[in-house]
Amino acid sequence: MDISRKTDYALRMLAMLAEDPECLLSVRTAAEEVNVPYSFARSIQHGLVQAGIVESLRGVHGGMRLKVSPDDVTIRQVVEAVQGPMVMNDCTAPDGDCARMGACCYHPVGRSSGVDARLPRFRFARRHRRSSPVPGRRSQVRRPRSVSRVRHLRVCLPGGIAPHKEHSHDSGPLSFDDSFGRVLRYRDLPWRRTRDPYIIWLSEVMLQQTQVPRVEARMPVWLDRFPTVQALAQAAPSDVLDAWQGMGYNRRALALHGAAQRVVEDWDGEFPRETRDLVALPGIGPATAQGIRSFAFDLPGVYLETNVRTVFLHHFFPDVPAVPDRELVPLIQAACPAAPGASADEIAPFAAPQDDADTPRAWYYALLDYGAYLKKTLPNPSRRSAGYSRQSKFEGSRRQKRAHIVRMLLAARDGQPAGITLDEAVAGVNEMEAAAGRKPVERELVASILADLEREGFCRSEGDRWLSV
Repeated sequence: MDISRKTDYALRMLAMLAEDPECLLSVRTAAEEVNVPYSFARSIQHGLVQAGIVESLRGVHGGMRLKVSPDDVTIRQVVEAVQGPMVMNDCTAPDGDCARMGACCYHPVGRSSGVDARLPRFRFARRHRRSSPVPGRRSQVRRPRSVSRVRHLRVCLPGGIAPHKEHSHDSGPLSFDDSFGRVLRYRDLPWRRTRDPYIIWLSEVMLQQTQVPRVEARMPVWLDRFPTVQALAQAAPSDVLDAWQGMGYNRRALALHGAAQRVVEDWDGEFPRETRDLVALPGIGPATAQGIRSFAFDLPGVYLETNVRTVFLHHFFPDVPAVPDRELVPLIQAACPAAPGASADEIAPFAAPQDDADTPRAWYYALLDYGAYLKKTLPNPSRRSAGYSRQSKFEGSRRQKRAHIVRMLLAARDGQPAGITLDEAVAGVNEMEAAAGRKPVERELVASILADLEREGFCRSEGDRWLSV
């Protein structure tokens, strides 16, 4: 009786279960892991359940798990569970009389006492441990099955990206070791030298779709003009838009202004700490909210930023396309350290800090820089996210025309008369198009852009003119 491929896959599925005996593994996930059809994995599960090796739990959050200790499972039990009862003969060749004796892989097991007697001694757990990956090498398993495994991310990933114990982030640049043992420095960025939630919030918004060097150059200019959240709230929207020029996506500037007004009016100028309160502010989503919580207040949570996404996709989903964020969320949560000083009851569902310097702030800064490093050295892992989309070309786009019209509105706010007409807007856009060697635009296109800008709060119409807010 040969060991079938079905048994081989059964052993692989059991290896997945043995990594975390308390974990519930869905049959569909197991099928994806070992790259077999769902129906085939289902038949393997049925045999293992009938043999009493695994148990199956029904329901939306159901799955299968080991019913017995891995140490109590023999290779023979797995073979018989999948292939049926087996009867094996002793080796019939006298010692030394078989011409194939030197190459026979069964002879050491089957000779004299017989395979039937020896096979039960071969324990699954021992074989599984022997075949486990070497520490520091990437596992061949494509998908993580349990968040409990992810807690080891902080010490087991190649390069060990958790901050070095002898450093604290506020005392200077940190370092991490890459997979080749080289020491790399954390980026020393201006917004990392403060815990001011206003500055951290600005950095989070500015860094959306904008390169770090540009933000690094523009933030001091912004802070000179609007040094506090109160100063930003009191500014005219047109002044905020004017200060934002060159950063792209002007909606962010109006959202910053609106959120600043809410912070001043509803929170007395003090940024809230809870996620629900932060996401209620204009332009602040879950990622931005957690960025403020982590870097300003050292509070744990899921900070699903592009570089963080890169790290988890690279290490836990190395061969998987179109990974949805919902699969990353529990992993990121399990890896994030709890708040400093948290009690034992307060740590879950986050990771227990390794020491006083192991905080959400330091952890996420480490992930950001490690993710940036991976993007420079590998094909961008974040492209395998289900939500990934390549940024559309700006040159010649409607976005470019919108930005140009916003600049025209700002330049004409103090004119006599103030504002611009539709004809002036068309002429200004066509001048830009001609300089780039493109055809003139239709009057209707410019009119629709002005209508969009008015609806979004960038301008208002008075008679035949459009004025900046």
